[in-house]
Amino acid sequence: MITVISPAKKLNFDATSPIKAFSQCQFLENSKILVNQAKDYSFDEIMNLMGVSQNIANLTVQRFNDWNLPFTKQNAKGGCTCV
Repeated sequence: MITVISPAKKLNFDATSPIKAFSQCQFLENSKILVNQAKDYSFDEIMNLMGVSQNIANLTVQRFNDWNLPFTKQNAKGGCTCV
């Protein structure tokens, strides 16, 4: 299996979500393994691996570091409501 991780440039995590009920991701344990591995990469390694600018690499590193289980309304937001 090949996985492509692409950094999103603009996500709105500040606005309140209109969704009251939510579910957990289907492959949450797999995601946990990948994110924990990504957290071990340095800033420069993330920037080079993903081929992104310093700003995007910084944001990506921050998002990996902020990733925390279990997902709640306080620490996560559904992807379709971040645009």
